[in-house]
Amino acid sequence: MIPNLGRIREVPLREVWDNEATSFTPWLLQNEDVLSELLGIDITLERREESVGRFSLDLIGRNNDDGSIVVVENQLAGTDHSHLGQLLTYAGGLDAQTIIWVASDFRDEHRAALDWLNRVTGEETHFYGVVVRAVKIGDSLPAPELSLAAKPNDFEKGFKASGSSASREERKARYLEFWTKVKSTLEGEFPDFANRKVPDRQYYGIRTGYGDCHRGIAISNRELKVYLYFGHSDPEINESRFEALYERKQEVEELFGDKLSWEALEGRKAARIASCREESSIRSIDEWDDYLAWVEDRFTRLTRVTDSQVFAEAMSTA
Repeated sequence: MIPNLGRIREVPLREVWDNEATSFTPWLLQNEDVLSELLGIDITLERREESVGRFSLDLIGRNNDDGSIVVVENQLAGTDHSHLGQLLTYAGGLDAQTIIWVASDFRDEHRAALDWLNRVTGEETHFYGVVVRAVKIGDSLPAPELSLAAKPNDFEKGFKASGSSASREERKARYLEFWTKVKSTLEGEFPDFANRKVPDRQYYGIRTGYGDCHRGIAISNRELKVYLYFGHSDPEINESRFEALYERKQEVEELFGDKLSWEALEGRKAARIASCREESSIRSIDEWDDYLAWVEDRFTRLTRVTDSQVFAEAMSTA
C-alpha cells in the first residue's frame, strides 16, 4: 500500500515571527531547549536586551555544565557585517565562552569568519552559526527548523565522545525525579501543584491568582531559588507592580521573614523577587532532602507574601 504523505514546505519567517525584538527574541528566550538540543549544550537563557556599551545584546545566558556565559545574537534575515561586529563586541565585553549567531542565511564570508574564530581562539571559546527556518506539513502549525552553518572545530568529535544525547536524557531524568519529589512535598499544602505537569527542566511553579505573575522554583548546577516572577506582556505593568512592592520592601521582607533579592531584570522587560540558596546543585542527589525542606519552607513564606494585603495592593496599581 502506498502511504499518503504530506510535503514539507518552507514558510517565510516574517509570517511566523513578525519582529526580531518583540517576537523572535522572546520566543528564543522561552524555547532555549531548541538551541540546547541542536548544540548539545545544557544552556539557560536568562534575559534579553543586555547592554554592552552602547549596544544591546539580544540574549544572554549560562552554560549549566560550567556556569560560563552564553551570548546569542539573532536576525530574521541574512548575516551582515554589522551583526558580526556586534557579536564580537558582546563576546569580548561579557567574556563569553559560547557565542551563537542565529540568522536566516549565512554568507560565505561570515561562515568563514566564524570558522577562523574557532581556529584561533582558545579551546574554551566556541562560535556557532545557526540557520533558522520555519516549515509546515500541509495545514499544520509552523515549526522551527534549526541547523548549523558553523561550529567549533571539535564539535562533531566532542559531541559524539561526550554522549551528549545520553547526557541530555540523563539531565531530563534527574529533573523529572527532583520535581516529582517537590510536587509530592508541596501538593498537600498547595493543591495547584497536583494539576501541574512535572517538568524536565530547571523551572517549576504555579500562579499567584493574578495574571502573568507566578511563584516559581528553579535549580541549576549552581543554585536553588524560590521566586516571584512578574511576566506580564506589558513591561510597564511589571515595573509598576515591582516598584509598588519595593516601596514597601521592609513590610514584604518582614512577611517573608528574611532578606530577598530584588531583581528588576530591565533588559528582559520583567521583574523577579527571589530567595536564593547558593552552592546548590541538581547533581547533589545526596542533598535533595535538605533542598526539599528548604523549598517547602521558602515557598510557604513566599505564599504568605502573595496572600497579603500588601501584595494585593501592589498588584492593583496596574
